[in-house]
Parts: sequence; C-alpha cells; structure tokens
Amino acid sequence: MISIFHNQKFLSYEMTKKINSDDLVLVAEVDTDDLEEAYKLTNHIDCNWSNNKKVKTIQRSRSTSMGDVLIYNNQRYVVAMFGFEKIS
Repeated sequence: MISIFHNQKFLSYEMTKKINSDDLVLVAEVDTDDLEEAYKLTNHIDCNWSNNKKVKTIQRSRSTSMGDVLIYNNQRYVVAMFGFEKIS
C-alpha cells in the first residue's frame, strides 16, 4: 500500500527543493508496492484518477505531480522531475 500526499506548495518545489510537512495532505491510498504505478494511478490519464479500482480516495484532488510525496514501507519519496527521490 502506498500513501499519496499532495504538497499544497508543489509549484514552488522545483525552485526551493523544500517540503514542509504542514503542507502535505493525504489524498489517496493505492493498492500497490510500485511507486511508478501509484503515480500513474493518481493521474488523470484515461479517466479521473479517483475512479481507478486500486485507489482508495481520501480527498478528491488534482493529479499527482512533482513535489508531492509518496510513502511506502515508512519511507518517504518525493516525485522528482524524473522518477522519485528518497527523503528523510
């Protein structure tokens, strides 16, 4: 299971590389252990992502984007320009 947190200040992430826990909002739980799949399933591609069967929507929101945080096995990952970066 991967938890998806949207960063309310995701637009400034690329410039600052800072994430404040107070800016993170839990939007979904995704039934997968693959970060790429969780990212894909929480993006509006063929349909609204909240309609994906593996996704438990906590709060309707935009697509997951750079600067958002995924938590898997108690480890945090930020969506980077290419892939994911492990964060402490």
